[in-house]
Amino acid sequence: MASARAAAEGRRDEAWARVRHDFVSAFAACKADDFEALDDLETLACGQALVTKALTFYFPGRFLPIFSAQHLRRFADILDPGSGAALAGTRTWQANRWLLAKVRDSEAFAGWSPHEVMHFLYETYDPRVPPLHQMLTYIAGYTPPSAPMAVIVHPHASGPARRTLKVGARGRTPVTVEVVGIDTGQPPAQALSPLAEVIGEFKDRVAAGPA
Repeated sequence: MASARAAAEGRRDEAWARVRHDFVSAFAACKADDFEALDDLETLACGQALVTKALTFYFPGRFLPIFSAQHLRRFADILDPGSGAALAGTRTWQANRWLLAKVRDSEAFAGWSPHEVMHFLYETYDPRVPPLHQMLTYIAGYTPPSAPMAVIVHPHASGPARRTLKVGARGRTPVTVEVVGIDTGQPPAQALSPLAEVIGEFKDRVAAGPA
């Protein structure tokens, strides 16, 4: 027991040493304006929002105070339509630097501080989903066993989506599972029209019972 605990503590200390080393290396790279070197620090890839936040704190003039990769891509599309998709898979700190470069190239933001830019983007083009919308998209419903059907609804940022699955064991009636993706980029009233359609089918199945 003692040896296992010691081994676990040794692995923990080794992991912490690696993470600390990469954070120190990241700070040194930013101080030298060697931002490409950040991508070589593999342990930081698992917490890119946190890393970008730390870099922004220590180097406020070299990053925007925006730490979500999804939000960065959304704002990139605002400033340069279509660029958000091109940034998919890019490390968050690099997407942040890309957006900062676009802001600096824009006369509209001349003289603005990074925080002023951040507040403007969130106040004008807030990509966050309203809480009510989130509540409406995380729901599930089930019919009685006599009419096996399930409806699962989930948020889908890239537009409405729907697919039908058949699930069941041999010798038993398969369950029809309708998986509906709600477009979180639309207002709730508009985004919920696909859900209204599948709920109508759901109610018909319950009313009809087994075929």
